[in-house]
Amino acid sequence: MKSHPEKETIYFIVPRFPYRFITDFKFSLKIYNMKGYSFPLALPSLINLTDETRWNLVVTDENISPIDYHLQPSLVVLTAMTCFFDSAVKIAKKFRQKNIPVICGGIHVSLYKNLKEHPFSSIVIGEGEDIWNEILDDHSKGLLKPVYTNDRHSPLLAINAEKVNRYIDYSQYIFYSIQATRGCPFDCNFCAVKEFNGRETRHRDIESILDEIRHVQKTKKEIFFVDDNIIGDKKYAKDLFHALAGEDIFWTSQSSVNIAFEKDLLHLAAQSGCEYLFLGFESPQKESLTLLNKQVNLSGQDRYPEIFHNIRSHGIEIMASFILGNDSDTRESFKRIIDFIEKNHIVFAMVNILTPLPGTKLFETMVSSSRMIDDDFSHYDLQHAFFAPAKMSAAELESGLCSVYQEIYNLNSLYRKT
Repeated sequence: MKSHPEKETIYFIVPRFPYRFITDFKFSLKIYNMKGYSFPLALPSLINLTDETRWNLVVTDENISPIDYHLQPSLVVLTAMTCFFDSAVKIAKKFRQKNIPVICGGIHVSLYKNLKEHPFSSIVIGEGEDIWNEILDDHSKGLLKPVYTNDRHSPLLAINAEKVNRYIDYSQYIFYSIQATRGCPFDCNFCAVKEFNGRETRHRDIESILDEIRHVQKTKKEIFFVDDNIIGDKKYAKDLFHALAGEDIFWTSQSSVNIAFEKDLLHLAAQSGCEYLFLGFESPQKESLTLLNKQVNLSGQDRYPEIFHNIRSHGIEIMASFILGNDSDTRESFKRIIDFIEKNHIVFAMVNILTPLPGTKLFETMVSSSRMIDDDFSHYDLQHAFFAPAKMSAAELESGLCSVYQEIYNLNSLYRKT
Protein backbone atom coordinates (compact mmCIF):
# COMPACT_ATOMS: atom_id res chain seq x y z
CA MET A 1 0.00 0.00 0.00
CA LYS A 2 1.25 3.52 -0.84
CA SER A 3 2.84 5.28 2.12
CA HIS A 4 1.98 8.83 3.18
CA PRO A 5 5.25 10.39 4.42
CA GLU A 6 3.50 13.20 6.29
CA LYS A 7 1.95 10.65 8.62
CA GLU A 8 3.72 8.63 11.30
CA THR A 9 3.84 4.85 10.94
CA ILE A 10 2.54 2.14 13.27
CA TYR A 11 4.20 -1.23 12.71
CA PHE A 12 1.98 -4.17 13.75
CA ILE A 13 3.89 -7.44 14.21
CA VAL A 14 2.85 -11.02 14.94
CA PRO A 15 5.96 -12.68 16.47
CA ARG A 16 7.17 -16.05 15.28
CA PHE A 17 5.58 -19.09 16.90
CA PRO A 18 8.02 -21.67 18.30
CA TYR A 19 8.72 -24.67 16.10
CA ARG A 20 6.70 -27.64 17.28
CA PHE A 21 8.75 -30.74 16.68
CA ILE A 22 5.69 -32.99 16.41
CA THR A 23 2.58 -31.08 15.45
CA ASP A 24 3.64 -28.36 13.05
CA PHE A 25 1.64 -30.16 10.33
CA LYS A 26 3.56 -28.13 7.76
CA PHE A 27 2.74 -30.78 5.18
CA SER A 28 -0.82 -29.46 5.11
CA LEU A 29 0.46 -26.01 4.13
CA LYS A 30 2.24 -27.60 1.19
CA ILE A 31 -0.94 -29.41 0.17
CA TYR A 32 -2.86 -26.12 0.16
CA ASN A 33 0.13 -24.20 -1.26
CA MET A 34 -0.21 -21.72 1.61
CA LYS A 35 2.26 -20.13 4.02
CA GLY A 36 0.08 -20.07 7.16
CA TYR A 37 -3.10 -21.37 8.73
CA SER A 38 -4.77 -18.14 9.80
CA PHE A 39 -3.83 -14.62 10.88
CA PRO A 40 -4.35 -14.04 14.64
CA LEU A 41 -7.27 -11.68 15.24
CA ALA A 42 -5.83 -9.39 17.92
CA LEU A 43 -3.99 -7.07 15.53
CA PRO A 44 -6.74 -6.87 12.86
CA SER A 45 -9.08 -5.73 15.65
CA LEU A 46 -6.73 -2.81 16.38
CA ILE A 47 -6.12 -2.04 12.71
CA ASN A 48 -9.89 -1.86 12.36
CA LEU A 49 -9.97 0.92 14.97
CA THR A 50 -6.95 2.91 13.75
CA ASP A 51 -7.58 6.18 11.91
CA GLU A 52 -5.86 5.94 8.52
CA THR A 53 -5.96 9.71 8.11
CA ARG A 54 -3.58 10.01 11.08
CA TRP A 55 -1.36 6.95 10.65
CA ASN A 56 0.45 4.84 8.09
CA LEU A 57 -0.11 1.17 8.91
CA VAL A 58 2.37 -1.61 8.20
CA VAL A 59 1.79 -5.26 9.14
CA THR A 60 4.14 -8.25 9.31
CA ASP A 61 3.44 -11.81 10.37
CA GLU A 62 6.92 -13.09 11.21
CA ASN A 63 5.68 -16.63 10.55
CA ILE A 64 5.14 -15.65 6.91
CA SER A 65 7.76 -12.99 6.12
CA PRO A 66 10.77 -11.35 7.82
CA ILE A 67 10.44 -8.25 9.98
CA ASP A 68 11.66 -5.04 8.37
CA TYR A 69 14.14 -3.76 10.96
CA HIS A 70 15.17 -0.97 8.56
CA LEU A 71 11.72 0.58 8.92
CA GLN A 72 11.59 3.61 11.20
CA PRO A 73 8.05 3.49 12.63
CA SER A 74 6.74 5.85 15.24
CA LEU A 75 5.37 2.90 17.20
CA VAL A 76 5.67 -0.91 17.17
CA VAL A 77 2.70 -2.98 18.34
CA LEU A 78 3.09 -6.64 19.32
CA THR A 79 0.70 -9.30 20.54
CA ALA A 80 1.94 -12.38 22.40
CA MET A 81 0.70 -15.67 23.70
CA THR A 82 2.94 -17.39 26.24
CA CYS A 83 4.53 -19.73 23.68
CA PHE A 84 5.87 -16.87 21.56
CA PHE A 85 6.41 -14.26 24.26
CA ASP A 86 10.18 -14.76 24.01
CA SER A 87 9.96 -13.92 20.30
CA ALA A 88 8.13 -10.71 21.19
CA VAL A 89 10.86 -9.80 23.69
CA LYS A 90 13.61 -10.24 21.05
CA ILE A 91 11.71 -8.06 18.58
CA ALA A 92 11.12 -5.35 21.18
CA LYS A 93 14.78 -5.21 22.15
CA LYS A 94 15.86 -4.57 18.56
CA PHE A 95 13.43 -1.69 18.06
CA ARG A 96 14.11 -0.20 21.50
CA GLN A 97 17.82 -0.06 20.59
CA LYS A 98 16.71 2.48 17.95
CA ASN A 99 14.64 4.38 20.56
CA ILE A 100 11.38 3.27 18.96
CA PRO A 101 8.58 2.70 21.51
CA VAL A 102 7.10 -0.79 21.59
CA ILE A 103 3.72 -1.81 22.98
CA CYS A 104 2.87 -5.42 23.81
CA GLY A 105 -0.52 -6.85 24.64
CA GLY A 106 -2.15 -10.25 24.58
CA ILE A 107 -3.01 -13.05 26.92
CA HIS A 108 0.48 -13.58 28.36
CA VAL A 109 1.17 -10.05 29.56
CA SER A 110 -2.42 -9.88 30.81
CA LEU A 111 -2.33 -13.03 32.93
CA TYR A 112 1.30 -13.56 33.95
CA LYS A 113 1.50 -11.82 37.32
CA ASN A 114 5.29 -12.01 37.65
CA LEU A 115 6.05 -9.96 34.54
CA LYS A 116 8.43 -7.41 36.06
CA GLU A 117 11.47 -6.91 33.84
CA HIS A 118 10.72 -6.55 30.14
CA PRO A 119 11.87 -4.39 27.21
CA PHE A 120 8.46 -2.94 26.28
CA SER A 121 7.64 0.74 26.55
CA SER A 122 4.09 -0.18 27.53
CA ILE A 123 2.10 -3.32 28.19
CA VAL A 124 -1.65 -3.65 27.75
CA ILE A 125 -3.50 -5.78 30.28
CA GLY A 126 -6.91 -7.01 29.15
CA GLU A 127 -8.73 -6.55 25.87
CA GLY A 128 -7.33 -3.64 23.91
CA GLU A 129 -10.24 -2.36 21.83
CA ASP A 130 -11.77 -0.08 24.47
CA ILE A 131 -8.49 1.72 25.22
CA TRP A 132 -6.71 1.65 21.85
CA ASN A 133 -7.48 5.24 20.89
CA GLU A 134 -6.44 6.43 24.37
CA ILE A 135 -3.09 4.69 23.86
CA LEU A 136 -2.59 6.32 20.45
CA ASP A 137 -3.50 9.76 21.83
CA ASP A 138 -0.97 9.33 24.65
CA HIS A 139 1.68 8.22 22.16
CA SER A 140 1.05 11.26 19.98
CA LYS A 141 1.64 13.49 23.02
CA GLY A 142 4.78 11.57 24.05
CA LEU A 143 3.01 10.44 27.22
CA LEU A 144 2.81 6.65 26.90
CA LYS A 145 2.06 5.01 30.24
CA PRO A 146 4.06 1.92 31.23
CA VAL A 147 0.86 -0.04 31.84
CA TYR A 148 -2.64 0.22 30.37
CA THR A 149 -5.34 -1.84 32.03
CA ASN A 150 -8.80 -2.61 30.73
CA ASP A 151 -10.86 -4.43 33.36
CA ARG A 152 -13.93 -4.48 31.13
CA HIS A 153 -14.84 -7.08 28.56
CA SER A 154 -15.07 -5.13 25.34
CA PRO A 155 -18.09 -5.41 23.03
CA LEU A 156 -17.43 -7.26 19.78
CA LEU A 157 -17.30 -4.70 17.00
CA ALA A 158 -17.91 -5.04 13.29
CA ILE A 159 -14.72 -5.52 11.27
CA ASN A 160 -14.21 -3.37 8.20
CA ALA A 161 -12.86 -6.21 6.04
CA GLU A 162 -12.11 -3.93 3.11
CA LYS A 163 -9.86 -1.81 5.32
CA VAL A 164 -8.13 -4.66 7.15
CA ASN A 165 -7.54 -6.63 3.95
CA ARG A 166 -5.53 -3.74 2.53
CA TYR A 167 -2.85 -4.49 5.11
CA ILE A 168 -3.04 -8.29 5.45
CA ASP A 169 -2.71 -10.65 2.50
CA TYR A 170 -5.14 -13.40 3.46
CA SER A 171 -4.43 -15.28 0.24
CA GLN A 172 -1.35 -16.68 2.01
CA TYR A 173 -3.47 -18.39 4.69
CA ILE A 174 -5.69 -21.47 4.56
CA PHE A 175 -8.41 -19.87 6.67
CA TYR A 176 -9.91 -16.43 7.03
CA SER A 177 -10.54 -15.95 10.75
CA ILE A 178 -13.70 -14.42 12.18
CA GLN A 179 -14.88 -14.12 15.77
CA ALA A 180 -18.61 -14.26 16.38
CA THR A 181 -18.50 -14.65 20.19
CA ARG A 182 -16.09 -14.39 23.09
CA GLY A 183 -16.20 -16.26 26.35
CA CYS A 184 -16.91 -19.82 27.44
CA PRO A 185 -19.42 -20.89 30.10
CA PHE A 186 -17.28 -23.77 31.38
CA ASP A 187 -14.63 -23.75 34.11
CA CYS A 188 -11.87 -26.14 33.02
CA ASN A 189 -8.88 -25.62 35.29
CA PHE A 190 -6.22 -25.75 32.52
CA CYS A 191 -7.85 -23.20 30.21
CA ALA A 192 -6.83 -19.54 30.11
CA VAL A 193 -9.75 -18.55 27.87
CA LYS A 194 -12.22 -17.94 30.66
CA GLU A 195 -9.62 -16.02 32.65
CA PHE A 196 -9.04 -13.61 29.77
CA ASN A 197 -12.37 -13.54 27.92
CA GLY A 198 -14.71 -14.40 30.79
CA ARG A 199 -17.42 -17.04 31.15
CA GLU A 200 -20.24 -14.91 29.83
CA THR A 201 -20.72 -15.22 26.08
CA ARG A 202 -20.59 -11.92 24.20
CA HIS A 203 -21.96 -11.69 20.68
CA ARG A 204 -21.14 -9.86 17.52
CA ASP A 205 -23.97 -8.54 15.36
CA ILE A 206 -24.76 -11.32 12.86
CA GLU A 207 -25.39 -8.97 9.96
CA SER A 208 -21.89 -7.52 10.39
CA ILE A 209 -20.48 -11.06 10.21
CA LEU A 210 -22.33 -11.67 6.96
CA ASP A 211 -21.02 -8.39 5.55
CA GLU A 212 -17.46 -9.42 6.37
CA ILE A 213 -17.91 -12.88 4.83
CA ARG A 214 -19.40 -11.44 1.67
CA HIS A 215 -16.43 -9.17 1.27
CA VAL A 216 -13.87 -11.97 1.49
CA GLN A 217 -15.72 -14.95 0.01
CA LYS A 218 -14.76 -14.18 -3.60
CA THR A 219 -11.17 -15.11 -2.74
CA LYS A 220 -11.52 -17.06 0.51
CA LYS A 221 -14.16 -19.77 1.01
CA GLU A 222 -12.64 -21.40 4.11
CA ILE A 223 -13.70 -19.59 7.29
CA PHE A 224 -12.39 -20.34 10.76
CA PHE A 225 -14.58 -19.09 13.59
CA VAL A 226 -12.05 -18.61 16.38
CA ASP A 227 -14.76 -18.53 19.06
CA ASP A 228 -13.84 -20.18 22.34
CA ASN A 229 -17.01 -22.27 22.06
CA ILE A 230 -19.22 -21.67 19.02
CA ILE A 231 -22.28 -22.97 20.93
CA GLY A 232 -21.56 -21.17 24.20
CA ASP A 233 -24.90 -19.42 23.64
CA LYS A 234 -27.10 -21.94 21.85
CA LYS A 235 -29.81 -19.49 20.81
CA TYR A 236 -27.25 -17.17 19.22
CA ALA A 237 -25.56 -20.16 17.56
CA LYS A 238 -28.85 -21.20 15.96
CA ASP A 239 -29.43 -17.70 14.65
CA LEU A 240 -25.85 -17.54 13.33
CA PHE A 241 -26.02 -20.93 11.60
CA HIS A 242 -29.38 -20.10 10.07
CA ALA A 243 -27.95 -16.86 8.66
CA LEU A 244 -24.80 -18.59 7.34
CA ALA A 245 -26.89 -21.13 5.43
CA GLY A 246 -27.41 -18.55 2.70
CA GLU A 247 -23.69 -18.00 2.16
CA ASP A 248 -21.39 -20.01 -0.08
CA ILE A 249 -18.72 -20.89 2.51
CA PHE A 250 -17.17 -23.77 4.40
CA TRP A 251 -16.34 -23.24 8.03
CA THR A 252 -14.55 -24.75 11.00
CA SER A 253 -14.79 -23.90 14.69
CA GLN A 254 -14.28 -25.07 18.24
CA SER A 255 -17.19 -26.52 20.18
CA SER A 256 -17.97 -28.40 23.36
CA VAL A 257 -18.93 -32.05 22.88
CA ASN A 258 -22.55 -31.45 23.88
CA ILE A 259 -23.28 -30.13 20.39
CA ALA A 260 -23.69 -33.81 19.49
CA PHE A 261 -26.92 -33.95 21.48
CA GLU A 262 -28.39 -30.78 19.96
CA LYS A 263 -30.00 -32.13 16.78
CA ASP A 264 -31.33 -28.78 15.59
CA LEU A 265 -27.95 -27.13 16.09
CA LEU A 266 -26.12 -29.92 14.29
CA HIS A 267 -28.54 -29.81 11.37
CA LEU A 268 -28.19 -26.04 11.05
CA ALA A 269 -24.40 -26.24 11.36
CA ALA A 270 -24.24 -28.76 8.53
CA GLN A 271 -26.64 -26.74 6.37
CA SER A 272 -24.55 -23.61 6.89
CA GLY A 273 -21.33 -25.16 5.61
CA CYS A 274 -19.67 -26.61 8.71
CA GLU A 275 -16.91 -28.99 7.61
CA TYR A 276 -15.00 -29.60 10.84
CA LEU A 277 -15.59 -29.20 14.56
CA PHE A 278 -12.65 -29.10 16.92
CA LEU A 279 -13.64 -30.93 20.12
CA GLY A 280 -11.63 -31.21 23.31
CA PHE A 281 -12.10 -34.81 24.46
CA GLU A 282 -8.94 -34.46 26.59
CA SER A 283 -8.96 -38.02 27.95
CA PRO A 284 -10.88 -41.29 27.85
CA GLN A 285 -10.25 -41.60 31.60
CA LYS A 286 -12.85 -40.29 34.05
CA GLU A 287 -10.17 -39.54 36.66
CA SER A 288 -8.36 -37.21 34.27
CA LEU A 289 -11.54 -35.39 33.28
CA THR A 290 -12.35 -34.88 36.95
CA LEU A 291 -8.90 -33.41 37.65
CA LEU A 292 -9.30 -31.06 34.66
CA ASN A 293 -12.79 -30.09 35.84
CA LYS A 294 -14.05 -30.94 32.34
CA GLN A 295 -17.66 -31.21 33.51
CA VAL A 296 -19.28 -31.13 30.08
CA ASN A 297 -17.26 -34.22 29.08
CA LEU A 298 -17.91 -36.04 32.34
CA SER A 299 -21.65 -35.75 31.78
CA GLY A 300 -21.34 -37.24 28.28
CA GLN A 301 -18.40 -39.62 28.64
CA ASP A 302 -20.54 -42.75 28.51
CA ARG A 303 -22.01 -41.49 25.23
CA TYR A 304 -18.76 -40.91 23.32
CA PRO A 305 -19.71 -43.37 20.53
CA GLU A 306 -22.98 -41.48 20.14
CA ILE A 307 -21.10 -38.19 19.91
CA PHE A 308 -19.01 -39.42 17.00
CA HIS A 309 -22.01 -40.95 15.25
CA ASN A 310 -24.29 -37.94 15.62
CA ILE A 311 -21.77 -35.42 14.34
CA ARG A 312 -20.47 -37.53 11.47
CA SER A 313 -23.96 -38.48 10.36
CA HIS A 314 -24.45 -34.80 9.52
CA GLY A 315 -21.40 -34.81 7.25
CA ILE A 316 -19.19 -32.98 9.78
CA GLU A 317 -15.74 -34.35 10.55
CA ILE A 318 -14.24 -34.23 14.02
CA MET A 319 -10.85 -32.80 14.94
CA ALA A 320 -10.12 -34.09 18.44
CA SER A 321 -7.68 -32.92 21.10
CA PHE A 322 -6.29 -34.85 24.05
CA ILE A 323 -4.14 -34.06 27.08
CA LEU A 324 -1.47 -36.25 28.64
CA GLY A 325 0.24 -35.64 31.98
CA ASN A 326 -2.64 -35.45 34.45
CA ASP A 327 -1.89 -36.71 37.93
CA SER A 328 -3.94 -39.82 37.20
CA ASP A 329 -2.00 -40.60 34.02
CA THR A 330 0.46 -43.49 33.99
CA ARG A 331 2.57 -45.06 31.26
CA GLU A 332 -0.54 -47.04 30.27
CA SER A 333 -2.33 -43.78 29.43
CA PHE A 334 -0.43 -43.48 26.14
CA LYS A 335 -1.94 -46.73 24.87
CA ARG A 336 -5.40 -45.74 26.09
CA ILE A 337 -5.22 -42.58 23.99
CA ILE A 338 -4.00 -44.52 20.96
CA ASP A 339 -6.73 -47.13 21.34
CA PHE A 340 -9.41 -44.45 21.72
CA ILE A 341 -8.27 -42.68 18.57
CA GLU A 342 -8.12 -45.95 16.61
CA LYS A 343 -11.47 -47.22 17.90
CA ASN A 344 -13.27 -44.00 16.99
CA HIS A 345 -11.49 -43.58 13.63
CA ILE A 346 -10.13 -40.14 14.46
CA VAL A 347 -7.98 -38.98 11.55
CA PHE A 348 -7.29 -35.46 12.85
CA ALA A 349 -6.02 -35.75 16.41
CA MET A 350 -3.92 -33.36 18.47
CA VAL A 351 -2.38 -34.83 21.60
CA ASN A 352 -0.75 -32.34 23.95
CA ILE A 353 1.12 -32.36 27.21
CA LEU A 354 -0.77 -30.74 30.06
CA THR A 355 0.53 -27.17 30.16
CA PRO A 356 0.00 -24.91 33.20
CA LEU A 357 -0.66 -21.60 31.44
CA PRO A 358 -0.24 -18.40 33.48
CA GLY A 359 -3.49 -17.20 34.98
CA THR A 360 -5.08 -20.63 35.22
CA LYS A 361 -5.96 -22.58 38.35
CA LEU A 362 -3.62 -25.29 37.14
CA PHE A 363 -0.71 -22.85 37.02
CA GLU A 364 -1.37 -21.63 40.56
CA THR A 365 -1.57 -25.23 41.80
CA MET A 366 1.70 -26.22 40.17
CA VAL A 367 3.52 -23.13 41.47
CA SER A 368 2.19 -23.46 45.03
CA SER A 369 3.19 -27.14 45.14
CA SER A 370 6.69 -26.36 43.72
CA ARG A 371 6.22 -28.68 40.75
CA MET A 372 7.33 -26.28 38.00
CA ILE A 373 10.63 -27.47 36.53
CA ASP A 374 11.08 -25.20 33.49
CA ASP A 375 10.84 -21.44 33.08
CA ASP A 376 11.51 -21.19 29.34
CA PHE A 377 8.35 -19.68 27.85
CA SER A 378 9.24 -20.98 24.37
CA HIS A 379 8.59 -24.45 25.78
CA TYR A 380 4.94 -23.57 26.38
CA ASP A 381 4.20 -25.29 23.08
CA LEU A 382 2.08 -28.13 24.54
CA GLN A 383 4.89 -30.61 23.80
CA HIS A 384 7.24 -30.04 26.71
CA ALA A 385 6.70 -31.22 30.27
CA PHE A 386 6.82 -27.95 32.17
CA PHE A 387 6.14 -29.59 35.52
CA ALA A 388 6.99 -32.75 37.42
CA PRO A 389 4.32 -35.38 36.53
CA ALA A 390 2.90 -37.45 39.38
CA LYS A 391 3.34 -40.98 38.04
CA MET A 392 6.19 -40.78 35.53
CA SER A 393 9.19 -38.60 34.80
CA ALA A 394 9.05 -35.53 32.57
CA ALA A 395 11.28 -37.31 30.05
CA GLU A 396 8.93 -40.31 29.99
CA LEU A 397 5.97 -38.00 29.38
CA GLU A 398 7.67 -36.29 26.45
CA SER A 399 8.86 -39.55 24.88
CA GLY A 400 5.42 -41.07 25.44
CA LEU A 401 3.86 -38.19 23.50
CA CYS A 402 6.24 -38.89 20.60
CA SER A 403 5.26 -42.56 20.65
CA VAL A 404 1.58 -41.64 20.49
CA TYR A 405 2.12 -39.53 17.37
CA GLN A 406 4.21 -42.25 15.76
CA GLU A 407 1.30 -44.66 16.24
CA ILE A 408 -1.65 -42.48 15.24
CA TYR A 409 -0.04 -40.93 12.17
CA ASN A 410 1.75 -43.87 10.60
CA LEU A 411 0.41 -44.94 7.21
CA ASN A 412 -1.18 -48.16 8.49
CA SER A 413 -3.07 -46.29 11.20
CA LEU A 414 -4.30 -43.62 8.79
CA TYR A 415 -5.43 -46.32 6.35
CA ARG A 416 -7.43 -48.11 9.06
CA LYS A 417 -9.16 -44.89 10.13
CA THR A 418 -10.21 -43.69 6.67
